[in-house]
Amino acid sequence: MLTFETMGFLSFFAACAIPIIIHLIFRRRYQRIRWAAMQFLLAAYRTTKTTLLLENLILLLLRILVIALLVIVFARPIMQVISPQQDTKPKDNYILVLDNSYSMGLRGPSTSALENAKVQGRSIINKAQENDRISLLTMNERPEIIADGSITSEKQRESLLRDWNNIKVTDFGCDLKRSLELLQDVVQKSEYSQKRIAILTDLQKITWEKALQSPPILEILRTIRKQAAEFNIVDMGHPNPQNIGITSLSLDGVAIIGTPSRFVVTIQNYGTNTYPQIPVLFSIDGQKQKTEYITLGAHQEVDVSFFPTLIHPGNHYATVELAPDPLAADNLRHLSFQALEQVKILVVDGDPRPGPFESESDYFMAALGDSGQSFFKITKVLATELGPKILLQEYDVVVLANVANLEYLLLNQANRKPMLQNFLERGSGLWIWLGDKITADYYNEELYDFKEILPGRLEKTLGNSSMDREVTVYVLDEIANHPIWRYFLENPELMEDLKKCFVYKFFVVQSGQEPGQTPEASTEQTKKTTTVLARYRPSNLPAIIERKFGKGKVLLSTTTLDREWSNFHTDQYGHVFVVMLHEFLQYLVAQPYLENNLLVGQTFTKYFDFYIEEKSLRATTPQNEIASVLWKTLDKGYQIAYSNTQQSGVYRILMTIPAQVIQEKPELMRFLNLPEKTEPGQILDAGYPVQEYLVVNVVAEEGNVVCLSQQELSQKFSELDMQIHKDLVLQVKAAPKKNIEYWQYILATLLVLSMLESFLAMWFGKYTK
Repeated sequence: MLTFETMGFLSFFAACAIPIIIHLIFRRRYQRIRWAAMQFLLAAYRTTKTTLLLENLILLLLRILVIALLVIVFARPIMQVISPQQDTKPKDNYILVLDNSYSMGLRGPSTSALENAKVQGRSIINKAQENDRISLLTMNERPEIIADGSITSEKQRESLLRDWNNIKVTDFGCDLKRSLELLQDVVQKSEYSQKRIAILTDLQKITWEKALQSPPILEILRTIRKQAAEFNIVDMGHPNPQNIGITSLSLDGVAIIGTPSRFVVTIQNYGTNTYPQIPVLFSIDGQKQKTEYITLGAHQEVDVSFFPTLIHPGNHYATVELAPDPLAADNLRHLSFQALEQVKILVVDGDPRPGPFESESDYFMAALGDSGQSFFKITKVLATELGPKILLQEYDVVVLANVANLEYLLLNQANRKPMLQNFLERGSGLWIWLGDKITADYYNEELYDFKEILPGRLEKTLGNSSMDREVTVYVLDEIANHPIWRYFLENPELMEDLKKCFVYKFFVVQSGQEPGQTPEASTEQTKKTTTVLARYRPSNLPAIIERKFGKGKVLLSTTTLDREWSNFHTDQYGHVFVVMLHEFLQYLVAQPYLENNLLVGQTFTKYFDFYIEEKSLRATTPQNEIASVLWKTLDKGYQIAYSNTQQSGVYRILMTIPAQVIQEKPELMRFLNLPEKTEPGQILDAGYPVQEYLVVNVVAEEGNVVCLSQQELSQKFSELDMQIHKDLVLQVKAAPKKNIEYWQYILATLLVLSMLESFLAMWFGKYTK
């Protein structure tokens, strides 16, 4: 390839115009005057005109060429020739893995970690030689191969640079295992012998420490290292990173319109700085509600509570937002939730008695109250009154108080699942209190073995009857750290009173979960859905047990709801009983609404056992763009799905329920949050439009920007011979080249041409004379 050492001299080529200008000037030097003898001279001129023109043209071209060669000499032309040794040099495959999880968006004094990483990667792409391969990969929860091609031209290099520059920070967290598996696949498929790998990441401590404790990941790293000529980890993390993030937003209990609801926000300081008076903005459906101010010390976690009053029933979303800081992605969090007009409770009394406060449910009714202003609307029936007039779908919670026979509740509905199972799967709550009317074998057969509703298998009763209360006392102890006990955990005095309550008699229940064991470690028979919420001391046997069933929850209290087997109803501990009822019932009715609260990348799916119009389905993204929603017919219903949730924010799912469906199933008015006073004729003929909020949040732990030090990482990678750097130092070898200079030859040619021009000028002049 021809090049010039001093390119600036090439601009002097304009001097080549000088001989032309002089030639033109001299042509116009003499004034034409005609006289008598001129005709003889003109005749002679015509015979020599062609010769003169040729002589002048030759001299002009020689003079232009002399000037041009003189400019080229000063520009010093050089020919770069690749050495023959380059043909035998092994080609390199540079594999650049760029971490673009949202923690890489953390900004330092001037730039973000991702921007610094891009600068490092561009230097490799620019230095790579012809036929070197450049592979570009991203590292997050959904890693991708961005480019995988050889540099065969400058256009290809520009394309790789463009792909590299277009990589953006995502809302995903970092899945190191999945990213390394993709890297391993690229390395194994590459035919190039020289594989030079660089992972550009912020070395987030929580991600790397967790991953490096996993044997499969270590094995993947070993496999990659064996096939790579170089394996580098480039630390893109900022020194002493600082960040404040929202780790959770939850609704405590259930939201009832007209009554303050409690939302709890947890905020974490991941850095060493102290932040006074941080504004925390809370809003409902995009409308600002209140701003609280908090102070966060180094590595401190703080809970902030908001108490908005909802006006309209139905689906809503809450948003909490922090002031801007170096990492923006975790400064915003949303929650989709339902607001109810009332909590409708069906109490089934299995042991009615004539005297006051003698029946099984009397204390329950008195503790909750049944005034028109209460958000609990209680319907009490006797166990013998269970029949077709009782529609479970009209209630949020069913309380079974010492009910011996459950035949009606377990009847199949139109060849579908039994009524009680269908009730739970919709997201409702069931609270079972035991007593002397209960037959263990019947409950085990109907609710545990067959229907799998009961949280545990009933065995014998333990303790004495109320006539012998002072003989055996079992104290409620070992309270689980569970949302159902939140109010007790936040009020130590109330918790102490709770632990002083005791029972005289209870059912021994085999829950499948040992003391101190997590639900995930329970036996397979419990399907890993059972949680012991409290135990008795000294027996250490379960007192209250929970089981998740579909979207619903089942609570089992092993003693009675009345005063026969416990002292919860005494004046000394009556307040504990009242608080416990309110907290437990709100927990049971509070639907987790999990399908409407997702993390980035998760798929939204929802099942309906009634028809919805497919053509009406659509979604709007956080940018108010319209997107399609998948619709599928199942054996006994319909399912919708939406998977494009790569960006955090609030999405809206819009659909229409045909009027005929609502008229045929009036109970849908409650589940669709239609006004209960709506008459069928008031429903639109075209159907009733329904809007649901779908919220997508980032993974909270990705906001923990504390990074591994290079020393810590070097120790963990000591056996793998991996290099850890602050700057990218891949060995990019320039091709051996030989420079050939031509200015000497051009100068010699210039001298010859100058002499030739002088000789011809004299010769032509002499000849002319």
